[in-house]
Order: sequence, then C-alpha cells, then structure tokens
Amino acid sequence: MKSILFALLILVCCFVNCTNSNADQLNSYKTNPAKLTMELAKQLAASPGSFSYKFDSYFVKNSSEYINISINKSNFTAIVPVLVNNWKKLEGIKKSKGMGYSGAELKGLELAVVKNSDHINFVYKNVAAIID
Repeated sequence: MKSILFALLILVCCFVNCTNSNADQLNSYKTNPAKLTMELAKQLAASPGSFSYKFDSYFVKNSSEYINISINKSNFTAIVPVLVNNWKKLEGIKKSKGMGYSGAELKGLELAVVKNSDHINFVYKNVAAIID
C-alpha cells in the first residue's frame, strides 16, 4: 500500500494545451500517474537537457530527505519529489530546509532514475549551479 501511495505522490502535475510531441505524450498520461512517471523517467534519461528545473520545496518522509523539483518542458510542468542522499552543492537548501530557494533554477541538474518492482524514484546526483 505504501508503494502505491508513494507512486501516486511521485507526480503532482499541472497540464495545459501542448504543442511539443514529447510534452504531448507526457500530458496524455495525466490521468495515470504511474504511466506518467515512467514516461517522464524515460524522457529524462534520454534527454535531460530538454527540461528546465526549479526548486520548489524541501520535506522529510520516513527519515529520508527530499526536494520537490518543478520539471518543465514546453507546456508541460510536473512537481517531482527527488530523494537527496548526497547534499553536495545543495548544502544551503539543506541548512535552510529550502527557505529562500523557492523558484531557484537548478542548472545542469542530474538525476538518477531508480526503478524497483512497484515504483520509480528520482534521486539527486549533481547540479551545475543554483540560480536565484
């Protein structure tokens, strides 16, 4: 049950009319969070530079620390929880628990996509710069 709930929490999405075919594909899954997460993971792995990333918030769940990232492509936007195990280059966000960073651009964000039998997790790897 926890994994199903976590899969549903993976993406809280806002959708608008879309003109980009990859974004159209993402938008077509708006009623199926599990398929949307899988498609987003696939597109992020294939072309991470085609997305822009902004910090949204910090939270703790089951003793693990996460940041919510707004991922944007064309007219598609998704808020994605990202597990952070290594706070390298994100020390300020951790120290302030995200206060003062909302909306900051995360240039060159690198995420790992970790799949297991019942869900997909996004895990922070690195970021080139945080631009306020």
